[in-house]
Amino acid sequence: MVLGWAGYPVDKLELYEGYLPRQDFTETPEGWKIGGNPEEVYVGDATSELGGWYCFEGPIVQAANAYLQDQGSDWTAEAVSGLSQRQLNKYLKNDVPLVAWVTLDYTAPVASLRYWYLNDNTFYQPYANLHCVVVVDYGEEGYLTADPLEGWQWVEESTFWDIFDAMGRRAVIINE
Repeated sequence: MVLGWAGYPVDKLELYEGYLPRQDFTETPEGWKIGGNPEEVYVGDATSELGGWYCFEGPIVQAANAYLQDQGSDWTAEAVSGLSQRQLNKYLKNDVPLVAWVTLDYTAPVASLRYWYLNDNTFYQPYANLHCVVVVDYGEEGYLTADPLEGWQWVEESTFWDIFDAMGRRAVIINE
């Protein structure tokens, strides 16, 4: 959606298959799962029956920038994680939408019962309810989001901010 806003609409499957760094799981002879780090890659296979997990802003920025470069665009994706609420609102005031990491239904982050080991043998327990939305506006009703599961919805300011904060204030924008 954010790439489309910048004038570069792309199908999510094209972006996933052609640009997003990914790593599927492997299994050790002992039966332990080895998987990627969501800071670096999309973990799992979103097109498989079991599906995949997620990634954070780094792989999204990498995929968006590779796609934009292939389109001959001067636009770039940028991680702007760690924003204050004032900074977030300033982007929105300037009509700059943000991809934001939140949770499903804006509930507290929950660790999954599943886990895997990263390539460096570090134990990783993923979130069970991680979710991303595009934030496009704010006002008296809170934050207006484009949610891939729920559609357009206003989320009360403190509800949005509490979960956005709990998830590390992770966000991505597109710049010209």
